Amino acid sequence: QNCSNQDHILQTQALSTTSIIMKRSSIQSIVALVAAMGVIATFVCFASSAFNNKNEGHLRQPEQRRRLSTVSDPKTIQYKGGPFSRAAPFYIVQASPPRSGSTLMANLLSGFFDPPQNDICFLPSDFMEQDPTNPNSCLAVNHVLKTHVPYAKQLTEWLLKTGVPNIFFISTNRAGVTLAGDEFCAQHNVICFEYMNFVYSNEIEMEDVVHRVAKRIRSEFPGLAELLNEQGGFQRLKEMEEMTQIMSDKPFSMVNSKYSIHGGHRANWGQS
Repeated sequence: QNCSNQDHILQTQALSTTSIIMKRSSIQSIVALVAAMGVIATFVCFASSAFNNKNEGHLRQPEQRRRLSTVSDPKTIQYKGGPFSRAAPFYIVQASPPRSGSTLMANLLSGFFDPPQNDICFLPSDFMEQDPTNPNSCLAVNHVLKTHVPYAKQLTEWLLKTGVPNIFFISTNRAGVTLAGDEFCAQHNVICFEYMNFVYSNEIEMEDVVHRVAKRIRSEFPGLAELLNEQGGFQRLKEMEEMTQIMSDKPFSMVNSKYSIHGGHRANWGQS
């Protein structure tokens, strides 16, 4: 009987010990499980954060490219704030040597892209001495600028001070005379027209020139396509020709600022 009692006691102690061990094992398992879940949660949080950061970085890239850009992409128009509030911030510089049809082209471009009442905005050779952010200058109201200076790089840097990030050049060449050589015409934001390809002698030919110039601009600068007013260009050229006739017998010192026509300017169509 004593042995039986002792066996019972030993069995009871063994069961108690086993229970304690099982409880400890369960607790350890739970602790291990909680720890594992914590590690998983931390990993998921980290992965989610990394994914979000990557996406945010991807979304910010276009803005970063705009801030770093110094030369326009002719396929797009970038919208960005600056000293001038513009619905579509861009400049088209009509940069040509004199006597190459520059007045004609400047007026055609002005009709395409500027309000019909605007004067031609002319940039003189000392443009670098002027403040491009002056709100009273023609740069604040015109998209099209006319100049005879050959310094495209300096002119671009000067215009970028306005906060307008899209700078395009449209030039005219005549009889092999160019503003800045063939390398200038090869730039991605430059279009060069040969003089003989856009002159006309009557209104029908004028309309054809307007259409061909508009078509090339839309093709090579597609970011400007929806902003181009072809009828506006045609109307502006007709008005320019009328003013050319009026100014033909005036002294050279007289200037019509709207169309940038001096007295004595050639009255022959297409010779401006």
